[in-house]
Amino acid sequence: MWKVSSRVIHIAELLRKIPVVEAIFLQRIDVEPLNPFSGYFKLRACIKSEKMIDIYERLVNGIIVKYAYVLLIGKKAVMRYNNAPHHRQIATFPHHKHVKNQVKPLNEPSIEAFIKEVKEILETIK
Repeated sequence: MWKVSSRVIHIAELLRKIPVVEAIFLQRIDVEPLNPFSGYFKLRACIKSEKMIDIYERLVNGIIVKYAYVLLIGKKAVMRYNNAPHHRQIATFPHHKHVKNQVKPLNEPSIEAFIKEVKEILETIK
């Protein structure tokens, strides 16, 4: 169970471990009054050469109920993890990822798995 502020700190620490990340910005945070376990936030990590990572999560009572993790190169989303309730044909519905204009199952819907995959992608495009 996460407090919204603790979750932001946790993700920022994970992003700092990516060697090419130059800066991390908290773009938005909204925590419910009297309930530090519910709210949402958006983080952006800037990487060299017009690359960015956008992280959005909504928590309700400490549980992540909505998320979107995006790797952008230029203005193009190269990879996205999210749990928007569409793509019902995907075995891992509602969890899925978008890679090169394809929608794929997302067997490990976590920020840690996303960051691992981001590192792999960034290594291939050096």
